[in-house]
Amino acid sequence: MFLVVAAGKWLAELPKPVALLAANDVFAHFAAVGAVIAGIAVPEEIAILGVDNDTVLCQSTHVPLSSVAAPARRIGWVAAELLDKMIAGTPSPSGPVLIPPAPS
Repeated sequence: MFLVVAAGKWLAELPKPVALLAANDVFAHFAAVGAVIAGIAVPEEIAILGVDNDTVLCQSTHVPLSSVAAPARRIGWVAAELLDKMIAGTPSPSGPVLIPPAPS
């Protein structure tokens, strides 16, 4: 409960409207409940997006949350390939390596 109240206090201080990308669906759920406790309208004042695509958790808040599936296995594979190339002498990428979300 402490995390929920702390999230609500933090969210209340943010300029509105605002969007929040939570590290995972658990934190998105905490943020949504905290927003309600703080009197913040979801999604009118704060849009919340989770990661992991946990449908049960996303549907169990007062307003259903949106979520994306993180392609963790693909991220690890790409990182390993890049490391292998860098060890072999290939320069590191000059910019970010973008990996799209996993299909749901």
